[in-house]
Amino acid sequence: QRPDDIEALRVLAQVAQRNEFAKDAATLLEAVLKASPGYRAARHDYVLALIDLHQHKQAREQIDRLIEAEPDNPMHRMTRAGILVGEGATAAAIAEYEQLARIQAYNPELQLSMGHALKTEGRREDAERAYREAARQRPTFGDAYWSLANLKTYRFDDEQLAVMREMVAAPRVALADRYHLCFALGKALEDRGEHAESFAYYERGNALKR
Repeated sequence: QRPDDIEALRVLAQVAQRNEFAKDAATLLEAVLKASPGYRAARHDYVLALIDLHQHKQAREQIDRLIEAEPDNPMHRMTRAGILVGEGATAAAIAEYEQLARIQAYNPELQLSMGHALKTEGRREDAERAYREAARQRPTFGDAYWSLANLKTYRFDDEQLAVMREMVAAPRVALADRYHLCFALGKALEDRGEHAESFAYYERGNALKR
């Protein structure tokens, strides 16, 4: 009824993106930005669509425009660091994450992303430190525990196991956090030879994720 309604186009693009139709989302957002070049939220949505399409060069050009317009917005710089990882410029991404971490004392998602980049660079001990800090900052952060487990050689101590068991049983823990906690517990208990309980957590994690 109103093909030029940029708000409707943006919402439709978000629906497409959430349902893994990133190409359609990018096309819709290009139309939005053509009609309204200063619509920064739509431009950020466009960046995310380009990342999903692995069009990292174009995504970096777009995020640089946002950083120029909003230099103090840490979300844009986190997004740029993620793009740098996608381009293979992991060392530059780590430098960006480290600079952001000095500005933002509390940001568990930042610590997790930095841990992934450090792991990619082969800096295992630094990656472990970042993952542990992410879990310390947000004790329900299942992906932080799973990332530690996914280092393969990391061993959880009794205190960490107790925290994970408490968090996986706590009410109002997000679904993704809960199944990541289950998988981390499964790996931790498997490493200890406690196979029955390990399998129970793997089984529960799979059921939650399914």
